[in-house]
Amino acid sequence: MQPSKPCPITQCIASMAPWALMCRTHWAMVPRPMQEAVNHYFRSRRGGPSHLKACRQAIEAVLKQLADEEQQRMATRKPYGD
Repeated sequence: MQPSKPCPITQCIASMAPWALMCRTHWAMVPRPMQEAVNHYFRSRRGGPSHLKACRQAIEAVLKQLADEEQQRMATRKPYGD
């Protein structure tokens, strides 16, 4: 059995390969140019400042998208009792 680690996105219960930045579902939410930057720096400068910055930006992009989606859900929710 291959070792796994948890997805870094808050409240995600998915596990993934040790080399992956996040689970497939959340990785699909990362804009393509950010995915390319993470992959480029993973191959050329793994663990270096550029790679870590690209990883942080990708995680922040997913967290922002999830927060925006939650805010939109809350805005369209009917008040309790209606």
